[in-house]
Amino acid sequence: MKKRIIIVFIAVIHLLKAQEYPPPTDLISVPTAGTLMRGSFSIDMRIQDEGGLILGLSAGITDRFQFGMSFGSPNLIGDDSLDWYPRPEAKLKYLIL
Repeated sequence: MKKRIIIVFIAVIHLLKAQEYPPPTDLISVPTAGTLMRGSFSIDMRIQDEGGLILGLSAGITDRFQFGMSFGSPNLIGDDSLDWYPRPEAKLKYLIL
């Protein structure tokens, strides 16, 4: 009986957690339809093969509009010469529905 109560409790917690707001903006490295809430920001860092590193900053302008920029280098970590990407990249996201 105790086992069933624990399993039901864990299932209810899991279902409530799945409905959290705001939804995730990225799943690992794949963008989703979720946007950041107004006034919030997100910083991310991606490490690539052979020492590459990309830093990104995103901000929620409104609850439906998100703006972000990223910049990095393909060989930032290691002994090779430092070679930056030619320009920063921008990310715009607008939630229509």
